[in-house]
Amino acid sequence: MTGTGRTAHFEVAAMAEPGVLIRILELYALRDLVPHRVRSRIVGDRLLIEVEVAEVDDGEAERIAAKIRANVLVTSVRLQQMELRRVA
Repeated sequence: MTGTGRTAHFEVAAMAEPGVLIRILELYALRDLVPHRVRSRIVGDRLLIEVEVAEVDDGEAERIAAKIRANVLVTSVRLQQMELRRVA
């Protein structure tokens, strides 16, 4: 973790196939990142996945998004990066 104070929010749509969720989550594990939120649901023939990872820099988040997009079962990836608000 880099201490950037930013959260990367990934929204992924993929074919609802066995193994696709674990393949996506593996990309975070390979970088020693633990998502603080993972949510998935099936809509029609699609698996919609949301992953939030705190303290990841913009470049690393873009690299992860590119790797997710390279998966043939993935139909779209949206990446949004947000500043974390700290309460004193």
